[in-house]
Amino acid sequence: MIDMHEEIIPRPTSIFKVIMGSSLGGCLELYDFVIYIFFAPILSHLFFPNTSHLISMLATFGVFAAGYLVRPIGGIIFGYYGDRYGRKKSLLFTLSLMGVCTILIGCLPTYQCIGVLAPILLTVLRVLQGISVGGDLPGAMTFVGEMSPIKSRGVNTSWIYFGVNCGNLLASAVASFIMFWLPHSDSIHSWSWRCGFYFGAIILIVGLYFRSTINESALFLILKQRQLLLTNPIAQTFSKKNLSLLIRSICFVWLWSAIIAQIFLYMPSYLRYYTGLSLSESLLYNTLNLVLFTCFIPVFGRLSDIVGRSRLGIIVSLAWIVLIYPSYFLITHHFYLLGLPLLAILSAAYVGICPALLAEIFPTNIRYTGIGTSYNLGFAIFGGLTPLVLSYVLAKTHEIDIISLNIIFAAVTSLMAFIAFLIFSKSKDRTGKELT
Repeated sequence: MIDMHEEIIPRPTSIFKVIMGSSLGGCLELYDFVIYIFFAPILSHLFFPNTSHLISMLATFGVFAAGYLVRPIGGIIFGYYGDRYGRKKSLLFTLSLMGVCTILIGCLPTYQCIGVLAPILLTVLRVLQGISVGGDLPGAMTFVGEMSPIKSRGVNTSWIYFGVNCGNLLASAVASFIMFWLPHSDSIHSWSWRCGFYFGAIILIVGLYFRSTINESALFLILKQRQLLLTNPIAQTFSKKNLSLLIRSICFVWLWSAIIAQIFLYMPSYLRYYTGLSLSESLLYNTLNLVLFTCFIPVFGRLSDIVGRSRLGIIVSLAWIVLIYPSYFLITHHFYLLGLPLLAILSAAYVGICPALLAEIFPTNIRYTGIGTSYNLGFAIFGGLTPLVLSYVLAKTHEIDIISLNIIFAAVTSLMAFIAFLIFSKSKDRTGKELT
């Protein structure tokens, strides 16, 4: 006879399988989402034709920003669903939505074929992609964080963004391959760009296979069996009790989102238009930089387990404040192999800390919703608008040095948040805290 208070929890999935399922899913999701930005110069011509190149590019980046701006909606919707009905179900849904939308983008007729309906359909699909990504990455951070012991949570959760960055890398590599093989052919404007989006079909099948083999989070199942799940995790997340946790998380995400948007997503356009490199060369440099960034993410995740996430966060935030301007100075003066790797290592240092940090901030019953809301608000406000704003500001002012200010403001905010967290945190643990 089973005691009424005894939880019956399925045998936990091995941490290796959990990490593989979550990180590979993130890799596949972000490939779908990011491939758009690398084909921005081509899409601007096909879907937003205009005599002014600036207007066409602003329209293209505007659709990219729309995909970012709806991410908080996805974070709230899937966060609610994941906190109420399970992390695994939510993660399977987000991946399916992303894959289908990506395939459909590859099938879209251009402006020349159906007129204004082409950019409208493109925008709708990008919005659905944004909603999907808004729910997926917070779910992965929640899931791996809950399945990891405290002494290895930093490195375990950092593999999520290792996988995510592999998706960025794959997107950059595919775009580079198409550009190098068809640099002077009209086919790239007629059909070749679609191949990058059709690759989403393979992504969808592989991703669903891996995620379907993972068991549900044990912490979630315990709350469910004890009937401690909240009926409205959204209201609880925004309650007075938890509002400070939400604000703190957004402060940490600001620099994270600025790094991803500016240092990697916008960098190919920056290299092309402000340093004189061709589009294919810009994509190649960006791909190599993504490789370096990807390799160092787990290194700094592990380091955060050893020295503490707040302490390491303070050091890394200071490094960004001091080194961002010299890095862009080197890049602008064509010292690409010095400036770009420096930015890649600094990026890995910060990104390696953040997933575990967010997982430790919120309690289990609102963790998915809390991470989904803060992560996506930060990326929507400080990440999604970055390519659009930088394109406009640089075109109007021609002051290349101003590009460093975006990162500096974010790093100062992050620094203050880490210092406050270290001073006022009740936890004496050097790395993090047990998830409850």
